[in-house]
Amino acid sequence: MTIPLIAALTAATLVAAKDVVSKKVASQVHPFVSSFASFLFAIPFYIFILLLLWCVGLEDFSCKSGFWYYVFFRALSDT
Repeated sequence: MTIPLIAALTAATLVAAKDVVSKKVASQVHPFVSSFASFLFAIPFYIFILLLLWCVGLEDFSCKSGFWYYVFFRALSDT
């Protein structure tokens, strides 16, 4: 197996796990709590992407407002 295929399978597995957990939590708690938990689950992925971008020389990306708008709209879509 190649590295990109392993990365894609790992990402798909993690997204499926997130969706299962999110649906289970959403059915048992308030929607705001469910959205907040989903966002907390995603924080390590945001940190990983920011570190990866920093490693390839795009360190100013994390300071731009576009990234934080994306994070905000992603959290809104969970509600």
